[in-house]
Amino acid sequence: FSNVAVSQAGAIWIYSFYDKKLLTYYPESGELVYYYGPPTNDFENFGHVGPLFFDKDDRLWIGNKGWLDFSNADKPIWYQIIPSPVFVVDNGWFHLSYGDGLLSKYGVYPVTGMSQISNGWLWFQANGLIWLDPVEEKWCRFTNASGPIVEDNHKNLWMVAFDKLYKYQLEK
Repeated sequence: FSNVAVSQAGAIWIYSFYDKKLLTYYPESGELVYYYGPPTNDFENFGHVGPLFFDKDDRLWIGNKGWLDFSNADKPIWYQIIPSPVFVVDNGWFHLSYGDGLLSKYGVYPVTGMSQISNGWLWFQANGLIWLDPVEEKWCRFTNASGPIVEDNHKNLWMVAFDKLYKYQLEK
């Protein structure tokens, strides 16, 4: 297994790297169930499957690829998003596809971590810290330092970058 997240109901969602499938584990019953809805048919073409993350609305995010909305438990809806160009980097040589030997100077940096703050913004750890305002549909590359960001009870964001502690005040 390579990624795991816990829903508000306590179900544990897992992405199996080897099977390229989503699974759900129900601790109360000990049941492990494969999830067969979307986007599971697309995982072969997804490339790097980023972290699984449940936001405050209990939507299951799959990195910066999109989210599953469970407001209708019988028929979850997959919302695929087109990641912002802020994830594109030009600091290396990347294989365009496996096995063909073609290289490009440009590549899409994988998301390695996610969090959400009180104003609803989602934060992605990738080629720096990137935030998404899902209401305004706005992306921003906040810094080229990559690491976790946390919010205190005074609406300050804190992060460590380049061996220094930084504070960003959300509201004045």
